[in-house]
Amino acid sequence: MRTCRRYASLACMALLLSLTSKSPAQVVFTLTGTANDNNLGYVMGQTYTFVLTTGASFANTSTSTFLSYRNLWSEQTTTDNQLWANIGGSGLSSGYSRPTSAADAPASSLRAEGPPSSLYFYAGTDEFLGTIGLTTPASNVIGGFEFSIEADTTTFSFVGAFTEMNSFFPAYNGTYVPTTPGTGRVFLPNVFSGSQAEFTITSLTINGGTAVPEPSSYATLFGIIVMAFVIRQRRRAG
Repeated sequence: MRTCRRYASLACMALLLSLTSKSPAQVVFTLTGTANDNNLGYVMGQTYTFVLTTGASFANTSTSTFLSYRNLWSEQTTTDNQLWANIGGSGLSSGYSRPTSAADAPASSLRAEGPPSSLYFYAGTDEFLGTIGLTTPASNVIGGFEFSIEADTTTFSFVGAFTEMNSFFPAYNGTYVPTTPGTGRVFLPNVFSGSQAEFTITSLTINGGTAVPEPSSYATLFGIIVMAFVIRQRRRAG
């Protein structure tokens, strides 16, 4: 009887640990856009995808803001957590490289705001003069990009305090086709040179975020707790 109770207790502890040790999963944003010109190897009228994966975690930074109408996760120094873990898709080579030197510091951000609900994506280097390891279809090394979907995405809810981005977005998983198309821009290291390609963003898919235990897991945990309690009571009665 004592052995049975010990196994039940161990099983209960193991399941509790598995439920409480889950960390937020990364979020994947997939934007679909149509090229507005033939610059940098993009073909006007052709559809491209841009896929952005968030970092494993992102702590609050001095340049981030969390208000009742906006969440802004901002990465501006090499000591900040990495905002984007990877960037790719058919519109860019998948070889994102975060700047590591102070002279070529990252300048990346993700902003959700509303109403009306909007999402803005930025990735690049300080002053957008450095490179981030990505290339265009014409093999041009780029200095950064910016994409936005303004309105008609979804209805965001804000708490006015720091929110982990990988915990914020799971409530909005899904594909959104805005009635008002968004905008996109991919540019070379020197943003002032005018070397850039522009896009009309037509859809956004949000996928991922905090892994929430299945209801069956809670049911199993409850069953083990009840079994351990019954065994304990029987032992006391005996």
